[in-house]
Amino acid sequence: MSPTPSRTLVLLAHPRLSASRINAALVAGVRELDGVAVHDLYHAYPDGDIDVAAEPQRRLAHDTVVLQFPIQWYAMPALLKHWFDEVLQAGWAYGHDGHALRGKGLFVAADYRARLAAFTRGDAHPEHDSR
Repeated sequence: MSPTPSRTLVLLAHPRLSASRINAALVAGVRELDGVAVHDLYHAYPDGDIDVAAEPQRRLAHDTVVLQFPIQWYAMPALLKHWFDEVLQAGWAYGHDGHALRGKGLFVAADYRARLAAFTRGDAHPEHDSR
């Protein structure tokens, strides 16, 4: 008897995915994998109006979440931050009675948009390309 495959949610937050090379390639590589669902926040909520009732249920339906996003000005994209603020509520996601996410896995796949040479020189900063 083989174990049930993990149900993984890729929570994608890229404001310009069509102009991306790295994030577009990463998400294309996992879209067809069994047990993996991709939820593109900028596609689902172009107006920024998050369905706060549906999002916690989507998160609970998966064992693991992968946050995939480009780092912009040393932070996550605005819609992902808004998602955190609206969905991950005290008493549900954290706090004294916030046990809903206990035992769930979390990974971060973040793209900094700087070339390796910038890190070795010590002057890493996002370049103005569409990586």
